[in-house]
Amino acid sequence: MHLSIISIASELILASFAVPVLVLARYAVASRPDSYVGNELLCSNGTHILLVPYGRGWRALRKAVQAILNVTAVDRLLPVQEAEASQTLFELMTTLRKGFTHIRRYSTAVILISVFGQRGASYKAPKVQAL
Repeated sequence: MHLSIISIASELILASFAVPVLVLARYAVASRPDSYVGNELLCSNGTHILLVPYGRGWRALRKAVQAILNVTAVDRLLPVQEAEASQTLFELMTTLRKGFTHIRRYSTAVILISVFGQRGASYKAPKVQAL
């Protein structure tokens, strides 16, 4: 009986010390580990939301993504996605050999329209190549 009281007391003492440490370090604990390959080689300057550590940069990227992908914006983009899907199916039926290129054009065209409001008609279009 006496031992169980001591263990409960020691757990309470440890918990009381752990709470301030976890509260102060919650951002460091919640953040992604730093990745040289991801943050320096693939996407420099913290430009990819999946690779950015938690902080002001991540919150700014998240706010931008939420503005682009809210319910009304997604509803407006559905006809565009359907039109691009129809174009991609036509391209796949006519030139199946370039199937991978057609799929890449589709995804890039949807991104161009949803983010920049411009269409990439073909994979060789300068705007598609720049993205």
